[in-house]
Amino acid sequence: MPTDRNGQFWVHFNRHDPARYVSATDVVHERVDPDRFRGRLVLIGTSAIGLLDTKTTPVEPAMPGVEVHAQILESVLTKALLTRPNYAIGAELLLAVVLGLAIIIAAPMLPASIVVALGVLLIGGLVALSWYFFVVDSLLIDFTYPLISCWLIYLVLTFSTISASRSNASRSGPPSASIFRRSSSSSSRSRRRSSCSAARSGA
Repeated sequence: MPTDRNGQFWVHFNRHDPARYVSATDVVHERVDPDRFRGRLVLIGTSAIGLLDTKTTPVEPAMPGVEVHAQILESVLTKALLTRPNYAIGAELLLAVVLGLAIIIAAPMLPASIVVALGVLLIGGLVALSWYFFVVDSLLIDFTYPLISCWLIYLVLTFSTISASRSNASRSGPPSASIFRRSSSSSSRSRRRSSCSAARSGA
């Protein structure tokens, strides 16, 4: 049975198929055609929930353990195996670094609407590419980590920009007020002086 470098076996699970099962009672009472078993592998197991032999799979919340074994045998015999290549982790990390640097460089230079639109297109493209690898080549390439890291980088840049603009606004507020006060006080002093000079000339 082929495994990866960690000794794991990636099963290509299918949905629960009741047609796989034959009741043991029907077999004992000879109510099943013997040709149904001829040339086939037969697994004997239970499907009752109370016997605690149910497993959770990516496509079914509860599947009998005997059917899990049957699907493993089917994957091996038909060579319908899922593969997670050794370079998968490195490719995912490299993509996360490249996209993160691209966001750090491009986000301050582009409007927010364009950045959001490019992000939506990027998410859709990576999801479609991952699905293509899974369906066509039976490869398990997970782009979740690059997408999450890029989204966090964009959020950090957004909040840092907002906080910087607020701090700049708070700093520029008091000096303008003080200038206004000074100008108003100087104008009032000039008015007082002019009134005093007018009074003296009148005297």
